[in-house]
Amino acid sequence: MKVTVTRSVWRVLGYTLLAIPMLLLAVDMSISHRFFPEPETSDVTETVTLSDGSTTEVTRQVLTNSGAAERRRALGWSIGLGVAGTGLAVWALKDLVYPRRILVFDDDGLVLQLRRRTSARNRYAWSDIAGVRSGVGEDDGGETPVLGLLFHDPEMLPVDPWGGFIDGGWLYLYTAEWDRPAHQVAPLIEARVTRLIPKRGG
Repeated sequence: MKVTVTRSVWRVLGYTLLAIPMLLLAVDMSISHRFFPEPETSDVTETVTLSDGSTTEVTRQVLTNSGAAERRRALGWSIGLGVAGTGLAVWALKDLVYPRRILVFDDDGLVLQLRRRTSARNRYAWSDIAGVRSGVGEDDGGETPVLGLLFHDPEMLPVDPWGGFIDGGWLYLYTAEWDRPAHQVAPLIEARVTRLIPKRGG
C-alpha cells in the first residue's frame, strides 16, 4: 500500500484567506481609502483662463509636506502588502492544485521532501531506518508535533533539512502542516521497519 502525505488543505486555505485581506488593504491604502485615511491636503485656489478669454477661480486640493510623506509611506506599504499577498495567494493556489508530496512510502521504502526549492527528494530503503517515533519538538513558534526517524548509518542524515532538524542522530520532521498527524504516520512506518527485523528463534 502506498501512503502519501502532503500539506494540509485547511492550512493552505488558511494562507489563501490571509492573502485576501492583504490585497484588499493594499488597494485601500493606495486607491480607495475607505478604511485607511487619505494623506493630508490643503486647499489651493488658482485663477484659470477659459476658452472665451474670461477667468475664473478654481480650488483644488494639494498634498502638504506631511501629506506627501504619508502618501509615500502608504504606497510603500501597499506595494509590500500587494507583492506579499499576491505571492502568498499564488503559492497557496498552486499547492491546492498540485499539492507537494512531503512524504511518500510503500513496500519498497520511504521518500522525503527535504529541500525547499527543488523537486529532488531523498529516498531511503526500509533497511536504512532503525526506528521511528512521534512526539513534540521546538521551532520558532514554540512546541510543535514532529515525526522522528533514526537511521542505521548517521551519514545518511541530511544536512540542514527543510521542515525539520537533526538531534542525537534522529531526523525530526515538523508535521503541524501535514494532512496526516505524526502519531498516525509513525505506526505505518514502524510496521514496515519491524517486518525486516528477524524474529527470535526464527
